[in-house]
Amino acid sequence: MVAAFGVLWLASAPAAPTSCREAEVRKGRTGTWTLYAAPIFPEGDSMVTAQAVDPRNPNLWYITNGLAVMASQDGGCSWKVSYELPAAPAPGQPFDVTTGRIHALSAGGGRVIATATGNANIEELAGQPPREVPETGVRPDAASAATVVVVSEDSGASWRASESPLPTDGGAPGPVVQVRGRPEVVFLATGMSIRRSDDGGRTFITVARLAAVKEPRQDPAKNDPSPIGGNVAGGVNEIAPEPLAGEVVIVRGDQFAWRSVDGGRTFAPVVSRPEGSSEAPEGFTLFGPAIAPAGELPGRVTFTIGGDKQPGVSGYLVSEDGGESYRSRSVDQMGRISGAPVALVSGAGSREDMILSTAPHPGRGIASVYRWHPGARRMVDVDEFNLGELRGTQLDASAQPRAHFFQGRRLVTWDLPAGGMAAVPVRGEPDFMGKRPPFKLGPDGEPERPPDTPKGPQGTLSPEGGTIEVPAGSSRRVEYSLKMPARPSRLDTFFLLDTSGSTDPYIIALSRGLTRLAESLSEQSIDAWFGLGEYQDWLALRYRRRSDLRPPQDEWLRYQLDSIRTNGGREPGYTAVHQAITGTGIRKTPSLDGDPVAPDRNAHWRRGTARLVLQIADEPFSEDPHGATRDQAVEAIRSRGVQYVGAVVTERPLPQETGELCESLDESPAEPPPGTLPVNGPERRADSYALLCQMLDLAAEAGTLAPAGGVDCDGDGGVDIPEGRPLVCVIPNARVDGLPDAVRRLAMAVRMEQPVRLVPAEGAPVKIEVEPAGDFAAVNVRQDNDLAFTATFTCKADQSGESYDVTLQAVVDDLPVAEAKPKVECGEKAAIVPAIAPKKRAPAAKPVPQKAAAAAVPPAPANAPAPLPQQPPPPAKVPSQAAVQAQVQAPSPIQATGQASATQLAQGQVGAAQQEKQVQGTLQTVRIDGAPSVTELDFASAPAQAPGDWPWLVRTLGMAGVVGAAGAALVRRRTQRDTRKVHDR
Repeated sequence: MVAAFGVLWLASAPAAPTSCREAEVRKGRTGTWTLYAAPIFPEGDSMVTAQAVDPRNPNLWYITNGLAVMASQDGGCSWKVSYELPAAPAPGQPFDVTTGRIHALSAGGGRVIATATGNANIEELAGQPPREVPETGVRPDAASAATVVVVSEDSGASWRASESPLPTDGGAPGPVVQVRGRPEVVFLATGMSIRRSDDGGRTFITVARLAAVKEPRQDPAKNDPSPIGGNVAGGVNEIAPEPLAGEVVIVRGDQFAWRSVDGGRTFAPVVSRPEGSSEAPEGFTLFGPAIAPAGELPGRVTFTIGGDKQPGVSGYLVSEDGGESYRSRSVDQMGRISGAPVALVSGAGSREDMILSTAPHPGRGIASVYRWHPGARRMVDVDEFNLGELRGTQLDASAQPRAHFFQGRRLVTWDLPAGGMAAVPVRGEPDFMGKRPPFKLGPDGEPERPPDTPKGPQGTLSPEGGTIEVPAGSSRRVEYSLKMPARPSRLDTFFLLDTSGSTDPYIIALSRGLTRLAESLSEQSIDAWFGLGEYQDWLALRYRRRSDLRPPQDEWLRYQLDSIRTNGGREPGYTAVHQAITGTGIRKTPSLDGDPVAPDRNAHWRRGTARLVLQIADEPFSEDPHGATRDQAVEAIRSRGVQYVGAVVTERPLPQETGELCESLDESPAEPPPGTLPVNGPERRADSYALLCQMLDLAAEAGTLAPAGGVDCDGDGGVDIPEGRPLVCVIPNARVDGLPDAVRRLAMAVRMEQPVRLVPAEGAPVKIEVEPAGDFAAVNVRQDNDLAFTATFTCKADQSGESYDVTLQAVVDDLPVAEAKPKVECGEKAAIVPAIAPKKRAPAAKPVPQKAAAAAVPPAPANAPAPLPQQPPPPAKVPSQAAVQAQVQAPSPIQATGQASATQLAQGQVGAAQQEKQVQGTLQTVRIDGAPSVTELDFASAPAQAPGDWPWLVRTLGMAGVVGAAGAALVRRRTQRDTRKVHDR
């Protein structure tokens, strides 16, 4: 028998082992998750279809791809071929590797059991060949299906078949289960028949043949309990014996369950209508059960409930008396579940301990893993690494029970942290037991926003202070240097979600991945906050802001994500974009069809941030008669400096490159070009394509383009968005678990270089103009920067003698990062003596007695140079240089009498020439940070001042100089005339 139906362990050709060193270990808040690659099978693909772990020896693993069984004795570190389907049919096994498949596995106490099922006519096997089975798997025909049980008593080293093939009784192949406390007791389902073995699977007897359903979804309790032909809602899906003794056995079909209290010898339908429920039995789709050990009396049995023909979870059925009667529990009481259940088993702790894994399903959510949390008193999501659909959930019986799963071509184990589930923090689960968390809400219906404390070091601006002396009516230039150490970029991302129809998958994926998304951005030196808005239908929910921008750890943001309920179908996408940015609102009027929108419900951006609207949708934008148009949405994006990124969620993959055809087609084509989209129905194909074109258009108008090297949307290493193309990713529903990673890649591709400026504080008392020494419009603040600026300070003429404290701020966008506080002292205004050209000869001045003149003005030494201005000692104020020159250059009273020397006369002429050129000499003194005074003499052309503005001394001396100059000229002319007369004589 061994030679005929199996292979010897030592004689088998070893498969390529998977080293434990190659296993991927992920440690997180929920414990340790380890991922192992499946080994290479001798035949067929390496896709795992069933797995069994020996609970008494958790290092013994068995897996199958439907054609062979691989065994590992070291917990998945190495593998060997243990059993293969025969190459040709043989007595006792009526099908081979081409016509049969290994369907189920079970292990316990060193014993391994496999069931192989195929199409065959058992009675006529000797004369007729079996029918072929499709390559996609086995779903035997009702009239020709048979099941063969093969057993190994030595942990997979050798195998033997059961005594004879078993007919499947017109149903699908069912599970095979060993009682954990008594592994020699085996239960097997073949169609409608329940079979039991007390010798470890060598022989079986039929202990029950479940009653058939005469009408769809008819209560089995109303049927004839005698064994009759027919189907039971597709056959038996689960057999759940009580783990310790196996006396209580519960069997489940698609909609109804049966219970045995005598070890599976007789069965009766369980109560299909929960106590206190008015719902009809046809309103339920059951899944489970999770049955707790009978040693913990009363035993708890739990099923999940789905809606009519819906595989999701809308509630629970819970029994406290070993499965005899049930009461319904809501999802608010026991936990909201995403996706369709694939495995529900009891845990290893208290009788309330359960593990539920789910698969993605349209309209029902995404795949995940849930477990009962003793603190939260509900099922909580523990798949923190977004592993996706995990099947074959089992727990071993080790001191620290480990959960085992399989997933495609890999195996997964999960170890709880020290302290078990009680030590697992409950993240994103604020709505315990249907009670709203105690948020204190403000007038806008949201909690007060947490304070924004910018992260990262401040910069330094040099010089930081000092005194800057500027003459009234003049300017002074000062060089500034900004040293800015690397600091995190600030990114505000407002998620705008289309929550119409079946959008639960990406909503839940975003909720689950929010923390991981924030952590990933933080690792890249990005300080990110997130907000949330939604839109469903312009007739019902045009736009709603669920959460303003908040830090990712904020429980309100998570609560709002978890509270979204999808509905509607006419998606006003442009209106939602416009409202999220502007907050203008839409008033309710008698003529307005549709839902109004309250004003000021836009995203309130933080200071100094890159601003991003990230829209996620699966339906194109509908026209909104009272909302915003495409042009209005574009104008809002441009005028507010907002970047736009899109994510198109599709039921099937949509080639990213199809977006290149948008430019040559209408905005919403009725049908994309042939061959550009996968077959998925003309309407859905056109919708996905139209949405992609709409999002590409908005991203292009916002200038949000892929950087150098492009963007990988799905993480497969390929470029999905080439450089320079609009940032819009296409995400298939099947890969929606990767949405947080796609969002991270999109966010990293967004421009986060920000403008850096030097600006005066608001209300500066003097005019300050700043010129950058370079282009600082796009600075990467995540690296050290040393920037130079030139500030020009200007005092007005009427600010003479005033002193002002001013503040200069270096800002990233509008967020201050450094400042300087100098003092500006406005000196006296500069005075200029205007040039006066005589229109006619002035009459000769009467001579003044020399003694009187000498008494009025002390005599100056002959040929003495005009005195130079002296720098006044600080901080005493001195007249401006122009005033000093006016005093020096004006003729003295002696010159006015005609007694001035030639040198003095020449000086007077030079002074007059300077006045005519209107040249002003300015003496400026600047003191910086207490350093010694620096005196500079700057010359600048200035207009002549009105005489009424001169100081009285300058005005008096100036008038005296004019009179004196005129008198000297008359004396000189008279002298020359008298000289010519004498010469002529």
